[in-house]
Amino acid sequence: MIPALTRIPPVCIGWVVDRVDYDVASFRYRSLIPAYGLTGRGFRSLFMTIEEASLSRADIFIFVKAFSPKHLEFAKSLREAGRPYILDLCDNIFWDSYAPKRQTGNKSHFTEMGADAQATIVTCEALGNVVREHMPRCQPIVIPDASFSLQDHLELFAWFQSMQLARTWRSSSFLDSDEVHRSAHYSPRHWKARSLKYLASPMEAKAAVKRLQLRWAFKRAAPRSASRARRRKLLWFGKHGTTYGNAGMHSLNAALPTLSAINETIPIELAIVSNNRQKFRDHFCDLPFPTRYKKWSNEAVFSELMTSDVFLMPNETDGFSACKSANRAVMALAMGVPVVATGLGSLEPLANALVIDDWGRGLHGYLSDIGEREKALECAAQIISEVYAPKVVGQKWFEILSM
Repeated sequence: MIPALTRIPPVCIGWVVDRVDYDVASFRYRSLIPAYGLTGRGFRSLFMTIEEASLSRADIFIFVKAFSPKHLEFAKSLREAGRPYILDLCDNIFWDSYAPKRQTGNKSHFTEMGADAQATIVTCEALGNVVREHMPRCQPIVIPDASFSLQDHLELFAWFQSMQLARTWRSSSFLDSDEVHRSAHYSPRHWKARSLKYLASPMEAKAAVKRLQLRWAFKRAAPRSASRARRRKLLWFGKHGTTYGNAGMHSLNAALPTLSAINETIPIELAIVSNNRQKFRDHFCDLPFPTRYKKWSNEAVFSELMTSDVFLMPNETDGFSACKSANRAVMALAMGVPVVATGLGSLEPLANALVIDDWGRGLHGYLSDIGEREKALECAAQIISEVYAPKVVGQKWFEILSM
């Protein structure tokens, strides 16, 4: 697949991303977690924007959801220099209405880059089928988004913060995993003292404090009460919506009639973690059960998951939504929260661990039958360990890069 690299190891991977930002899901899932899984296995990673990319920075480049004219120009320079590169895609950019806020380019740039790519990686088979339809000569490889539990978050963020420290010490604008791996700075047990003392900015220090507070809260979180008198907490989290698809907060409308009916026998409340309070006020404040909104952050999501009974994952069925990742369902299951969802191709590996397309059966079962709940979570834990664990995702990348 990829030409043998003859340089002395470690082979350096240049992850070309739109933004080096931990809170950007595509950066976290599609480059940071894979790079973390590859650390210490003969590969080092640099994270960079296209403005920072150059032939001398890495042995192989991976474009993560990046296909602007500048990315295409850089890909052409790689081709001319005989340098390998890979494309990684997590959205159906071939959907007619696709138009991300940050204009990363169009599908013609991606297809032109794909003609000379050593591999094209996608998040699920449904997205792979779309890529094959528009790029007949391409044989995309599926590597799903990894599971992302609270422990994964704490370890990954500690590693990311350490890379920021390395970047600051070196006065460089890109992140290099090798310097971090050679030190103990990324170790969670060293993180408290180092991160609070040496973080590069007050904002980073504030973020570290929030994460330490979250870990404290997690250790002291009371177990979910089994009392039938309390309201069962249902959770939805995600981006409020896009201009190029019907996914988002509005997708909850499909489940509202069932929620209202269930509330008559099993008292419920609905928590929504998202990024549009006004949309919440307009559509979810006048329901026959309590609702609550929290502004999206990684901390908010984990905090709400810790006390939730069921995660709701309704989805639209348009061509864009049909190719979405299963990462929210995997996150909820990894945190011990059962899931009821609309069927998506990406959920097929989890079919025995959640309820699909049956809101009534799923909610009644998970809210009233402890045995059914525990059975689903045990099944999910096994699937996650075999398919979605960060070390499994890292192994898949290792195999591709080692071919």
